Amino acid sequence: MKKLFSILSSALLLSVLLASCGTGSVSYNLGDVLTAVDAAVKIDNPKDISQDDVIYDLGVTFENVEEFAGKTSNTNGEAGYIIVIKAKQGKADTVKAELETARDGKAEALASYPEFATAAAITKSGRVVVKGDYVLLAIGADKSIAEKDGAEKAYANVDTAIADAFK
Repeated sequence: MKKLFSILSSALLLSVLLASCGTGSVSYNLGDVLTAVDAAVKIDNPKDISQDDVIYDLGVTFENVEEFAGKTSNTNGEAGYIIVIKAKQGKADTVKAELETARDGKAEALASYPEFATAAAITKSGRVVVKGDYVLLAIGADKSIAEKDGAEKAYANVDTAIADAFK
C-alpha cells in the first residue's frame, strides 16, 4: 500500500509540475527589447515615444495597449522608429494591423519627396513583428546598404536583433 501511495503521489506531483510549466506565456522586458533592436536600427537624433505619439502619430487604439516603450528620430526625413507594445490579451493582431497602417502611411508621405527616396524605401520595408502579446515596429536600417543593395538587404541586422530580443 505504501508503494502504491508513493507512486500515486509522485505521479500527481509530476503532473502538477508539468501543468504549471506549460501554461505560462513568455514575458519580455520592453526596455531590453528596445535596447537590443535600437543597437541595430541606430536612430538618428532619438527621442522617446509618448502616449500621444502612440495614439496620434501611429494611430494605435490605446485601450488595446498594456504598456509600451519606443524611440523615434527627431530629424525630419529620417527613417527611424522603434516601438515595442505589450498588447492587452487578444489584441496583438489589432495592434499589428494599426502599426502596419502607420508604417505604410509614413512610407507614402516620405515617397512624395524625391530627396527622401532612401528613407521612404527603408520605411516601407519596416518590420512589424508579433510575439505572443508583444508587437514590435522597427523602421530603420543602414542607409549605405539600402542605397547600394536595397532596403530589404539593409534589414538583415535588424531582423537578427529582433529574433535575438524575442528568444
